[in-house]
Amino acid sequence: RRRLAGVFLRDAQRPENSLRTRADLAFDAVYLCALTSLELAADEYEHPSSNALRNAARFLGLTTEQIQPAMTYAGRRYEPAGTDAQCQVAYDEMVALAKRLLNTK
Repeated sequence: RRRLAGVFLRDAQRPENSLRTRADLAFDAVYLCALTSLELAADEYEHPSSNALRNAARFLGLTTEQIQPAMTYAGRRYEPAGTDAQCQVAYDEMVALAKRLLNTK
């Protein structure tokens, strides 16, 4: 899952993808890092799950406030895309979090 998260993060940074697609890919990278930290317990959740993210936060060294943008994104994952500005904010938040979790620059 962690290796796939790295692939998703790389794809999220490809400018030829739409901003919404890039935000989704970055969220998926964060989510896979969360599932990796939960190990076998990850199978207990219906995905995507804000609860999985919340519970993974402590294993990832994150506070609830730090994981909150991903929890919010999980709740809106399948809603229609917002404005470009909203997508940009979501993208920026998810990429920063994914980079932190994957320890990349």
